[in-house]
Amino acid sequence: MAIFLDLDNTLVDRDGAFARWAGDAVPGWGGDANELAWLIAADAGGYTPRAQLAQMIVDRWGSGTDSDRLVAQMRAGVIEHLTCYPGVIAELNGFGIRR
Repeated sequence: MAIFLDLDNTLVDRDGAFARWAGDAVPGWGGDANELAWLIAADAGGYTPRAQLAQMIVDRWGSGTDSDRLVAQMRAGVIEHLTCYPGVIAELNGFGIRR
């Protein structure tokens, strides 16, 4: 069994997945496009620790949840929106790696 870690958006569009999750979440917290841009910038491409980012969200919007639950929601939401870049699956299949 092969395990791949993509730490720099090489195989998957992690930044896009976060932006899509945030685009779904921010309107529910009463935010607009400017607030969405703030959250994407605050994420810093995933380098802001999740607990810190969750607390920033709670401080900014209240978000109706505690920061620990928000961390879990962020992680699950990013995974839900995650996609490989075009050609990645085919390339991995070429190495005999199946999804």
